[in-house]
Amino acid sequence: MLLNKDRALALIKGSKIDALVATQPENVTYMTDFEAWQTPGAYPYRGITLNKGFQQHAVLTPDGARSLITHCWSEAGALATYGWQVDDLYVYGTSSTVRQKGYKPDREDEKRWLDAYDSESNHTVDAVTALIKLLRKQGVTKGRVGIEFANLAPSAEQQLRREMDKIEFVDCGELLARIRWVKTPDEIARLRTAAAVNEKAVEAMMKAIRPGVTELETKRIYKTVLAQEDGDVDFFTCAGGVRGGFWPAPGAYAFKAGEPVVIDVGCRVNCYHGDTGLCGAVGEPSKKHKDWWKALMEVWQSGVELLRPGNRPSQIYDAMAAVEMKNFGVVKGYFSHGIGIQCREAPFANRMPGTGQSLMDIGEDPPYEPGMVICLEDSMPIQGFGALHREDTFLVTERGCEPLVHTMRDLYVFGT
Repeated sequence: MLLNKDRALALIKGSKIDALVATQPENVTYMTDFEAWQTPGAYPYRGITLNKGFQQHAVLTPDGARSLITHCWSEAGALATYGWQVDDLYVYGTSSTVRQKGYKPDREDEKRWLDAYDSESNHTVDAVTALIKLLRKQGVTKGRVGIEFANLAPSAEQQLRREMDKIEFVDCGELLARIRWVKTPDEIARLRTAAAVNEKAVEAMMKAIRPGVTELETKRIYKTVLAQEDGDVDFFTCAGGVRGGFWPAPGAYAFKAGEPVVIDVGCRVNCYHGDTGLCGAVGEPSKKHKDWWKALMEVWQSGVELLRPGNRPSQIYDAMAAVEMKNFGVVKGYFSHGIGIQCREAPFANRMPGTGQSLMDIGEDPPYEPGMVICLEDSMPIQGFGALHREDTFLVTERGCEPLVHTMRDLYVFGT
């Protein structure tokens, strides 16, 4: 199970809510283990209209029951293929499938499809009707309900408040984020897989970089390896020479002997993410490059030493910022983030001036706990030179932290 149920139920109890409703695709998957079109990044659930795309909800009640509400057509194939692990399933909408008169399926996947679609009690016209029906079935007709408003259609919110006027609906986005801080064994296993696949793709790139190879060619290599492992590109930077100083998108630039190279790449495998970064030179690095790398590693290592239970993100931020200011004369302010079903999750150890994004701040500054998975990083783009970068993923353990996978992270010599 992806959901950290014990932690979720404890936080639900502490928040004094009678049900928790997820609407964001990542959180629906997290709460129900259901993966299909709603896989993070898929367009049907990222609608830009007032309808917010297809509505899909997951519900968790204090008794531990998990329920899923999903679209009967867009998700029917996934429901049929994979089944479902929730206690209660609701589908809504109309199928576009034509039924032959008198046809009786003998395949289990077809039977599952019909079980979901033909349910008289759990098939409704739309998602909000299903949600209201589900809450009433669970006995939640008054009190407080936590719901993610971020991906809820305005018309659905209005109908909820109108038809369930004895319930106080409160935003639960931050509560869901807190639940996801500590990973379950299933999540850690997926994160290890994603990190290993990411590393395999990075190693293929590293071996290919030499004079005359272009940045876009390295991206093709990266994408090819991911495809072979059923992974998808999340983001990609591989820049040569002074281009690294502005962290560019990959282009037709061909690497040259003697210049620096910076890599920062992320992938998604089975809904979970891998994120890593490194740097080096095409051929032997210059003395200046080596000195700057040593300075960057002092910053990075100061954070690794503090990544252990009981310490807080603010301590990592303060330590890394102090060394970065001493070694480079600036503080870039982005040092760590959690990783899981989203590439960048809380808790963060970052302060990005001028971003206006609260999620980029330290925020609640919770103490690290065993089971948290944290990407620790430091990057230093330098105009007129290129860029330095080091990023690895760590699992917080009872005694400290350990790398999620083995990585080759020194100042790498490409083209050898």
